[in-house]
Amino acid sequence: MLEFIVIMTLSERNRFKALKRDFKKNGQPSDPEASLFVGVLLDMHRAFEKLKKPGMLGFLPPYFDFTEQMDRMQLLAAENPNELINFGAVDPFRGGNWKQIVDSGVALGITGYKIYPPLGIRPIDMRGYQTPVASGRSLDKYREKASNPAPYPMAQAKMGDIIRHFSSHNLRLFAHCNPMGFQVEEGYGIYSDPALWKHAMETHNARNLWLFLAHGGGAKEVDWMGWAADNTHFKQTFAYRAIRLVEDFDNVYLGLGHILGILDPQIKPKIFHRLKSVLVSNSTPGAPHHFRDKVCFGTDWAMPLMVGRTREYLIEFDTFFSDPQISPFAPDFFEGNAKRFLGI
Repeated sequence: MLEFIVIMTLSERNRFKALKRDFKKNGQPSDPEASLFVGVLLDMHRAFEKLKKPGMLGFLPPYFDFTEQMDRMQLLAAENPNELINFGAVDPFRGGNWKQIVDSGVALGITGYKIYPPLGIRPIDMRGYQTPVASGRSLDKYREKASNPAPYPMAQAKMGDIIRHFSSHNLRLFAHCNPMGFQVEEGYGIYSDPALWKHAMETHNARNLWLFLAHGGGAKEVDWMGWAADNTHFKQTFAYRAIRLVEDFDNVYLGLGHILGILDPQIKPKIFHRLKSVLVSNSTPGAPHHFRDKVCFGTDWAMPLMVGRTREYLIEFDTFFSDPQISPFAPDFFEGNAKRFLGI
């Protein structure tokens, strides 16, 4: 945690150096090496505004405004060609200004943008569908958020515009897809449900949207442990709905970054058993794509508990793919699928 806090104080250039060092930490000459990094910015304007409210823990606002952050990161990417790609972010809470910020990023050469539903927005506020939530009083907030309308109608109304714009302009959208993680309010993680993206793309005639589902659904108690769920509950998880989304839509991909259960000896076997079964199984009947052609390695580096363990995370996947049954899929998992999504 101390290492994470220190890294948060560094300049972009020094953070990039720290990232590359972290990938080599305690490594062996025979270990795989990372050659291409994607920096994915999060527009924190909404989060810092929310945290200013009475009773909330206060933080200093960002040192630079978001457009300057994009500019600085794009300059760093230009200093490191073929090694670093920079994504910006899009935030419907900025009202009509979201497009101005995206357009300024496009002018800089940025074609990918992060969107973060746990700020308090759904891909679509569809009342005919309700995200399933596991039982237990500790998850009451999640059930409440799942059953109620989206809390910020003005921001929610921008989502259709964003989805249509990104689809028609061939821009990449990178979305948090895990029922937990950083949330402006407890329970907002439920808004990351992959099924909501399915309904949003169909409703807004945007089936060709380039969409990347970060964390691939995760392994959290909100949805019966996601990738680590038992067979009885797996079809109720974010992970299952994420798999179906990447199989059914041409330009939707999925990453497995920051699923920290992979570093837990109790949970790892369940996750890897599920992952192997999906990789080696036949395509879902009627689906135009196979999951193994869409899934990508990732880390979500610089987040707590991942800093300092990046190589350990990479090596777990490298060891997993040494299995002869799935080793033919390793090149696409570690490189090929991500390059197809990035268009490089």
